[in-house]
Amino acid sequence: MIRPGYSCQLRVTSNCPPLGDLVLSCCENVYEPAEDTWLALDILEKTLVSNGYSIVLDVGCGTGVLGVYTAAKTKTYTVLIDVNPCATYCAKTNTERLGLSAYVDIVQCDNATCIRRLGTRTLAVYNTPYLPVEEYDELLGLAWSGGLREAQRIVDIAGEWASCIILVYSSLSGDDRELVGKLRDRGFGVERYKIHFFFEDIVGVRACRVLARQG
Repeated sequence: MIRPGYSCQLRVTSNCPPLGDLVLSCCENVYEPAEDTWLALDILEKTLVSNGYSIVLDVGCGTGVLGVYTAAKTKTYTVLIDVNPCATYCAKTNTERLGLSAYVDIVQCDNATCIRRLGTRTLAVYNTPYLPVEEYDELLGLAWSGGLREAQRIVDIAGEWASCIILVYSSLSGDDRELVGKLRDRGFGVERYKIHFFFEDIVGVRACRVLARQG
């Protein structure tokens, strides 16, 4: 098992698939955008329409797709967080290249444990690591290790104060009924999305307090 440090020899490998007029770099040892990313982005776009958020947290940011999109389209203060040092450097490279540094801070952190209690106009989005893997021997393993328990952790951290939490995870992570129940117990209305991909469902959850009030 590798323990992440604070250094990374960043190497840009290619351009990521474009986000409209936004082109981001993909980097070595950083999870590249895939179907789960696009599901998270689709839910994020729907959520940002109502806006009114004073801060957006992109947890497990990877290349920075979700946070960069948010900052570029809404000019909302956005914090990009990842435990992988190469991911934070990659996200920093993309943020600077697109001229978004004034709207973005980037933090190397385990989940959202470094974030103090914030105000109620906070949106947190987390495209979680896919599988509940305990052992890995490469930095890229950080992008895959965690599974549904990482979604549970951010609900424990931000569930008392965030106005919306967006989560994406694989059905291979396990049964999510406990997670959905925990969100509802904390006063969130929950919408669930999924796309079938080969041998799994990629599940998206949008949990917002306003949805609970509307229900």
